[in-house]
Amino acid sequence: MIKSASDILGEVKPPFLLAAIGASKEVKQWPARNWVEFCRNACDNGIPVVLAGDGAEELEKAEEICGSVSSDLLYDLVGRIPLSVLGGVVGMASLVLAGDTGILNMARIMGVPSMALLGPTPLPVGVGLMDPEQVFSADCSYLGCGKNHCRKACLESVEAENVFQAVATAWKSKFSQ
Repeated sequence: MIKSASDILGEVKPPFLLAAIGASKEVKQWPARNWVEFCRNACDNGIPVVLAGDGAEELEKAEEICGSVSSDLLYDLVGRIPLSVLGGVVGMASLVLAGDTGILNMARIMGVPSMALLGPTPLPVGVGLMDPEQVFSADCSYLGCGKNHCRKACLESVEAENVFQAVATAWKSKFSQ
């Protein structure tokens, strides 16, 4: 799996941040404009970002992000990581940033440092699930309501600058000498 992941990653070598830009429900997704701001800040500060996900919506979001962020440190792998190889890519990541997704929970199971973007669904708990280094929760009075069809765009309240600052602090402590 690691060999296949290395082949898919190509020129991307650790350390890198794996950004799961989608989720199964729209209400659980961080807006594209927030991803654009976050990725721009990360890349401008030397943090390589690999975009991951699958599906038409995520392909469109990745196109918007890449079209707005011009950087050699931004890599679009949306739609190019087969499920059979995803564990290898997650395992090679230095940090995973994701909403309530399989990628986030895969990182938590594998012990890969992660940060979570949460709105209508609470963080799953259980044996073997490592806690994320940081959880960014929506500013919503119904936080964790579990409503996947809510019309509130609660994840819009999670500011990209706050997420970037937390990632930059963690990155600096791990990779700056």
